[in-house]
Amino acid sequence: MTAPRGHAPVAPRSEPVRAGAAAAEVLSELPDPLVILDRGDRIVFANAAAEQFLGASAAWLRLKPLDQIAGLDGRLGVAVRHARATRRAVKEFAIELRLPRAGTARVDLQATPPDAQGSVLVLLHPGALAERQVAAPRASAVVLGNLGAVLAHEVNNPLSGIRGAAQLIEQGAPDESTAALAVLIREEVDRIAGLIERFVRFSELTSRRHGAVNIHEILDHVRRVAEAGFARGRRLSVRYDPSLPPVWGARDELVQVFLNLVKNAAEASGECGDIVIATRFEGGVRTAVPGAGAWQPVPIEVCVTDDGPGISPDVADTLFDPFVSTKPGSMGLGLPLVAKLVTAHGGTIEAGAEGGRTVFRVRLPMADTAAEGPGTP
Repeated sequence: MTAPRGHAPVAPRSEPVRAGAAAAEVLSELPDPLVILDRGDRIVFANAAAEQFLGASAAWLRLKPLDQIAGLDGRLGVAVRHARATRRAVKEFAIELRLPRAGTARVDLQATPPDAQGSVLVLLHPGALAERQVAAPRASAVVLGNLGAVLAHEVNNPLSGIRGAAQLIEQGAPDESTAALAVLIREEVDRIAGLIERFVRFSELTSRRHGAVNIHEILDHVRRVAEAGFARGRRLSVRYDPSLPPVWGARDELVQVFLNLVKNAAEASGECGDIVIATRFEGGVRTAVPGAGAWQPVPIEVCVTDDGPGISPDVADTLFDPFVSTKPGSMGLGLPLVAKLVTAHGGTIEAGAEGGRTVFRVRLPMADTAAEGPGTP
């Protein structure tokens, strides 16, 4: 969305705006809707994109409660109050709003902690990320199902031969390192065979075997596979948060997610590239669970970062759509599969740039082992 020019935001003089005049001018030019709320959650600043999105001028919006102007499912107000109560930034995905002149819309939201005057900055991203990730892979379901049937017919026999050879190598291995590589080959053949079987029924590619899994064990397995094959020669480092709780998910599907992302990073970064896998815990991040009407925390974050040339602007908005790729010979099905698997876990995935590097950020729910389901931080 492009912010209209020549539309000056209005703020009451009695309420201090978070930024000075120069900063306010910068905020006015942001392409996404942004408002600043006073300690009573009334609007004291609206940029031009917010005026257009909300269908009202900044003068009319002045001192009106935001959740009354753009309210529907109540989560907007809850998110702002949560930011105030915890004094931490809050991110919410797939919030549904009712707009004065544009009907309903789904947005992603970011709310900052309150400043010294009690003001909170709220940034809205129209076109909710979670909604896009649910819709985009659906178009490829039938295609991947047919592709899986072909793969199952043509690939299963060679895979059986590879698995048998790996077993023989493992039994007669002269040292532990050779035996470990043979085990790795056998495990990957089994995983690929299972993946092909699931491709046949891609439209139901959500595992019934979710449980509490150690995300660092999964990432270490992905790193070993990458270093032994497609990422050989790259600098592949990890930065783990050792205090992370277990993730609620399916191990094989999460392995597939991060293998795809690390493989993309390796291809983008070149033969001497630098790839970083990092984890951290970020509270205050929630998203809608597709088809359940529920609202789930996704505090466990995994980032795969590379120093490649970045995401082409030509595909930035359609990155998770099927058959979209800038790589020669690629069918463009890897990232749609990743998005579908992450969404099936109740998580989110984003792609962007930070400090001149490309970042794929996956957020996942933590496990509540006592309840045998996703947990709340």
